[in-house]
Amino acid sequence: MGNHTFTHTVPLGEKPDAEYARQEIEETQNLIAEFAHPDKLFRPRGSGLIGPHLLSNSALRLLQVGRYTCVLWSSVPGDWKDQNGWVDRCISEVAERDWTVVVIHDVENASLPRLPEFLDRLDSSGAEFQQDFPEDVIVTRRGELVSSFVSRIMV
Repeated sequence: MGNHTFTHTVPLGEKPDAEYARQEIEETQNLIAEFAHPDKLFRPRGSGLIGPHLLSNSALRLLQVGRYTCVLWSSVPGDWKDQNGWVDRCISEVAERDWTVVVIHDVENASLPRLPEFLDRLDSSGAEFQQDFPEDVIVTRRGELVSSFVSRIMV
């Protein structure tokens, strides 16, 4: 299990206050601690877009000091807002890359009704499933800066 912020309201980069980052990240981690992945996985809220709104400098420092592994994504097909189109969109995105880290949601009216179809189509296409993250989507791994695009998401 990973951490995806406490309130899921304002992206961390849009509210640079250190206390806000602490509340959003650490309070969630404290609640999920017994179920959490040993690498303290964290994915920032970002509406599917990658940019400076994802992490404040305070949040990045907290992830480093707390030895979190911060994971981004390469596909957010919009399952929560387009039940009819997300599967086709995601299958296309997966086909365009050697690897894809997909974000889908387990909330009402999101991915769950079409998840079996999605997984069957991926399986039929020969896609391989791995529980791993390519360096291209890692910001920090156990607190160490990894991503070459940290400069692109930080202001």
